Amino acid sequence: MTSRKPRRAGARGASGQRLSTLDRAGHLQALVQASLALTTERSLERVLQKIVEVARDTLGARYAALGVIDEAGTGLSQFLTAGIAETTKQGIGPLPTGKSVLDLLITERRPLRLRTLASHPPMGSFLGVPIMVRDRAYGSFYVTEKQGAEEFSEADELIAVVLASQAAIAIENAYAFQALREAQAELVRKEKLAMLGQLAGGVGHELRNPLGVIKNSVYYLNMILPQDEKIRKHLAILDREVANSDRIVTELLDFARVKASVRDAAGLVSIVRAALERLSVPESVTVQLELDEAMPAVLVDAQQVGQILLNFLQNAVQAMPDGGRVTVSTGEDRESVFAIVEDTGVGILPENLAKIFQPLFTTKAKGIGLGLALARDLAEANGGRITVESTVGRGSRFAVHFEKAARA
Repeated sequence: MTSRKPRRAGARGASGQRLSTLDRAGHLQALVQASLALTTERSLERVLQKIVEVARDTLGARYAALGVIDEAGTGLSQFLTAGIAETTKQGIGPLPTGKSVLDLLITERRPLRLRTLASHPPMGSFLGVPIMVRDRAYGSFYVTEKQGAEEFSEADELIAVVLASQAAIAIENAYAFQALREAQAELVRKEKLAMLGQLAGGVGHELRNPLGVIKNSVYYLNMILPQDEKIRKHLAILDREVANSDRIVTELLDFARVKASVRDAAGLVSIVRAALERLSVPESVTVQLELDEAMPAVLVDAQQVGQILLNFLQNAVQAMPDGGRVTVSTGEDRESVFAIVEDTGVGILPENLAKIFQPLFTTKAKGIGLGLALARDLAEANGGRITVESTVGRGSRFAVHFEKAARA
């Protein structure tokens, strides 16, 4: 049970006496310290920790804590404390939902002062405020067990509101800085892709002509040379390597000449089947289909989406050098339609998952690492997104999601 009594505005302490000049000077100094942390400290965690410590000391609390909501809104991305033992901190657990007094700080978006608070861990007097900027809640901040008094005062509440505001500014600035860094990284990535595309186009065209000459020469030599096993073996090697080189040139040219998407309503299942027809499947690999023929249409460039799926399929086959199973499925949820390509291959190392969409990154013995970079660009050009899950030794799961086409 909790008990709560209304308080009138006024800068009075819990004992009913006005704050002394010395107290006000101390409070002002504490607020200045917190403000300085905002401007001199780059680490969000250290800024918030400073605010928690200042709050505990200034408000005369036994404990102080500050929690930042994660992006999903289901828990805390950060939880900082002062005066709380580590074992007690672990007992507090994730962000409460539904019936918690801490949840009220965020849902009601107003300060809360209580004389006693029955909770886990148990608390005496309680003062909590939401951390907000422009109607957006970032978390909650609270102090408990006022030392030397039965409860926190209205003056304490005013100071807590100011500190919570400083925490909100620090969090918002950190998010803005992170967004700026991501935008800069994306800009650099696109500039590199543009330069790489120009280079790839030039190199690709220059290489394709001599490769064609070599291929024709191999064909001619096969016709005129005697049926010598050693000669045939080396000509076959030469022909195979020319084919590998030609495939790399094709990847370069595909990457260089990506055209603007021409999007129209199309059936994702039919695109999947068309991609499968272009796939060369070894005898050691089986393909299992789980296609939903009744799915709604998607608004995409069918040729470009087919290229995405073919890349997924080729990667799946190449990930199973000793054979295995490729499962191709389609489905839908409330907002999107998706296609999934799953293999039972070698999997991707966790440290490589964040790199697989970077141009020229590859772990294959043969390849230049442009396929997935191109696939991501094509997916984004068609309003889609790619998700990846992988376990080393068990296989990978690539999915591409698209918004459903509007019904007429």
